Amino acid sequence: MPGRHTYNQPDPIDPFNDRVRAFLTDDASTLPPEEQLTAEQIKAAGLLAIAADQQTQDRNASREFGDAFVATHAEYIDTGVIGAKNGKLMNHTLKVMFGDVAYTPDHFDAAYQSLRADGLLTLNQAEVAKQQKDAANQKAVTFKAAKSNQPTEEELYSMPMEDLRRLDAQHSQQQMRKGAEEGGW
Repeated sequence: MPGRHTYNQPDPIDPFNDRVRAFLTDDASTLPPEEQLTAEQIKAAGLLAIAADQQTQDRNASREFGDAFVATHAEYIDTGVIGAKNGKLMNHTLKVMFGDVAYTPDHFDAAYQSLRADGLLTLNQAEVAKQQKDAANQKAVTFKAAKSNQPTEEELYSMPMEDLRRLDAQHSQQQMRKGAEEGGW
């Protein structure tokens, strides 16, 4: 019976089987010239693929850090036309300052500080005023604590009981002296 065992015969016009045979035998001579790659070309293609994958990972990491930056800076406007302008400025500054790398939170902060110092960003002025007021209040609290040389409430809560008793005794002595100097006793 003719043709009964023809399925075992290689078909010269079957490109898929030619490729498979070439890879199995490590002989690419049967492949068309555009598919005959040298080891160096295969290595170069692999390195390009790895570099492209790294760039994708860097972009994703930078995007995540950028989102975190925006979430922690309420004064930074990132929506609408103003947000697009701020975003372009940030991206340009990041690229100029640090090159084409995965940007870290420190990179975002440095670019932001540079742009803010130069007055190039459009910020939410109500939030900026609130932050300035909070900073001034914090400085006042710090100044009062340093001036009075009294421990802060946080420090008092973390002190051992013996230190609290010692501070209470010192405070009582100061009050008695103050009363005696004013002629109360």
